[in-house]
Amino acid sequence: MSESIPAPDEHNVWRLQTNNSSKDWEKSPYPDAENKYFMVSADGHVQEPKDLWKVRLPEEYWSRLPGVQVDSKGTQFQKTEGFRPLRIRNIKIEGEDALRNASGRDPQTRIDDLAKDGVDAEILFPNLGLTMWATPDSKFSQMMCRAWNEWAWEEYGPYNDRLAPMACIAAGDIEGAIAEIQRCAKLGFRGLSLPCKPTWGPPNHEDPNYNLPEFDPLWACIQDAELPMTFHVSTGRDPRTSRGNGGAVINYAVHSLAPPWSLLPIFARPGFWIGFRSLSLVLLRQVLVGSPGPCRHWMRPTKNTICGFGPSLKCCPASILSKTVLPAFRRTKWDWIWPGSTAW
Repeated sequence: MSESIPAPDEHNVWRLQTNNSSKDWEKSPYPDAENKYFMVSADGHVQEPKDLWKVRLPEEYWSRLPGVQVDSKGTQFQKTEGFRPLRIRNIKIEGEDALRNASGRDPQTRIDDLAKDGVDAEILFPNLGLTMWATPDSKFSQMMCRAWNEWAWEEYGPYNDRLAPMACIAAGDIEGAIAEIQRCAKLGFRGLSLPCKPTWGPPNHEDPNYNLPEFDPLWACIQDAELPMTFHVSTGRDPRTSRGNGGAVINYAVHSLAPPWSLLPIFARPGFWIGFRSLSLVLLRQVLVGSPGPCRHWMRPTKNTICGFGPSLKCCPASILSKTVLPAFRRTKWDWIWPGSTAW
């Protein structure tokens, strides 16, 4: 194992302030324990090169790529087709925060850093690449996703037993999505990452959504590939919707975290899991799966067809979701991504 983590500075002391509840666990999460849990970091993000898409996409698309713009006052803004301009703040990072910010720049360093925390494997998502879905042009989004997948496999493919990037898919381009899923499955990707909405932007009843039958070939393809699908927060629409007092909290708690939650009734709809019994899906940064409030409302169409609901469900939505959906913020088994993980 690589060198240990240095003592925290004053801004990071709180990280060690735990209640030591793991002392009563069956096993230990600590790296040097003899009886250690198999630990998977379920929501890691990579550090992509800034020119990833420019060197892989034709020049005609360069002006549309995510990037940085500077206004007449010298202020820098993040430029993305689907986001409103985001001012870039130059924050000086020091101490342990600087160490953390610089970690994971290459696969082997990432593995060494994970070992310090007792983490055996990591599921990886885009960082800069989260903007790949921030465009209403699904085919352009698919091009960026394919470029990211090519880079991710070149970078992390040789380490796929410890570091598993999720293949990014632009679901709005159904034909292109199916082709990319089949390509990535053959390469050896362990899972897929789809946006929370297939078409970028605020809710619009005229846009296609995942509950429509035209997406059935996509679910069939994913089922045939035997790959779990994940949905990360802040994809599908701009999460920065509110401004003013409390805007940051509102944006995170509602406009960032809510879209994955809204997928649950879509995938619990009548007949879906009858046709696609083998699918597994993961909602990143979610803890609400199976919560009683929404599921109580879904019980009504379970029992009978009323108020325009139909056909009636044959079982409770909560029972469907508990068997097929995993929230990433929960202690759970990840054998669907690392089968036989107990052998590690």
